[in-house]
Amino acid sequence: MLASGEVNLNEWEEVWQYGTDEANTPLWLQDGVAPQCVVGNIGVRRVFILAGVKQGFVDSHMIVNYDWIFTREKGANGYVTPRQ
Repeated sequence: MLASGEVNLNEWEEVWQYGTDEANTPLWLQDGVAPQCVVGNIGVRRVFILAGVKQGFVDSHMIVNYDWIFTREKGANGYVTPRQ
């Protein structure tokens, strides 16, 4: 699996990489605009697009299709804390 860059984890409260699962998602459903590469040092802090969410060469890249990250249960991987 290819890795791309790293993040200084000490600079952030939380780090998550959202996107398609390049190892298990059919190629035609993966992000073709910015193909996925693992961020080098985030380990298991990856959350893949959920089943039922619109995916495709362009759709998997579009922020309009990422509203599902705001419906994650508190404590679940990739949960986004709402701003106050």
